[in-house]
Amino acid sequence: MNRIGLGSAAFGMDYGVTNENGRVTPSVAGELFSLASNKGIRIIDTAAAYGESEAVIGERLPKDADFKIVTKIPPSLSRGEPSESIDQAFRQSLQRLQADTTYGLLVHHAADLIGPQGNEIYQALAGLKDEGLADKIGFSAYTVDEAEAVLSRFSVDIVQLPLNILDQRFLTSGMLRAMKRQGIEIHARSLFLQGILLTHPRALPAYFHPMQDHLAMLHRDLEIANLTPLEGCLLFGIQNPDVDVMILGVTCRDQLIDLCTAAAHTNGLSFDFDAYALEDENFLHPSRWPADAGRRQSESEAQNAVR
Repeated sequence: MNRIGLGSAAFGMDYGVTNENGRVTPSVAGELFSLASNKGIRIIDTAAAYGESEAVIGERLPKDADFKIVTKIPPSLSRGEPSESIDQAFRQSLQRLQADTTYGLLVHHAADLIGPQGNEIYQALAGLKDEGLADKIGFSAYTVDEAEAVLSRFSVDIVQLPLNILDQRFLTSGMLRAMKRQGIEIHARSLFLQGILLTHPRALPAYFHPMQDHLAMLHRDLEIANLTPLEGCLLFGIQNPDVDVMILGVTCRDQLIDLCTAAAHTNGLSFDFDAYALEDENFLHPSRWPADAGRRQSESEAQNAVR
């Protein structure tokens, strides 16, 4: 499981349009950390913007567990005096995490590094790395264009990016391979597209109805290949050698067990996912989803949709 990283957004806030469990309680988070450690998971991904996530990690992470924590600076720090504010914010993150250092420190929005304060932001991160407070620095990207723009200006160690069966932009553009050739560590997030890819197509919120037939085809083809949607999503990442870590979010112990079991089942398997890629960023970018995109259908609505 050394290519799986545990996403912690749901540990600090309600996260995911298909998340029916809500925010993960601190006690459940502690159970998940212990189980993740036993399963060989070593990366924990968090951010200052994820509500109480950093504090929960600091309080509940087993002290004897060999986890590597990756966090992100608050997006608002791209304004004002970046150097001073980033330094202060990161040290506050370390206090919440109850840690002396982190494995990774990322800029939450790559676009900030392209803006007028980009040089100052980068120098602030580089300075913290030089101090030994972060082993690696990098950024979280949303589009291929912004990743290319940042990498044309700065050298980084980690890039976190969206990648899933529907969203193959970094793969088909060749950008993923190009970054890997530069020695950049790739952390793929959104493998489940906030649970959209795991949900029955006819039970999705209304906003996603235009994708129903496409997703139904995917689910049908996975079933023919004796793969569940969960196994398919994991296999998409696992069979890509340029992906170092897959950041995956869970909200309960059973989900993490299912995830690890599914990952083990895909060992040695392959599947051609090329035909399932979409280009419409209104569906691929959660930031573009309307506020009511996560309104789940009632049980009767979902049943009628399936019929």
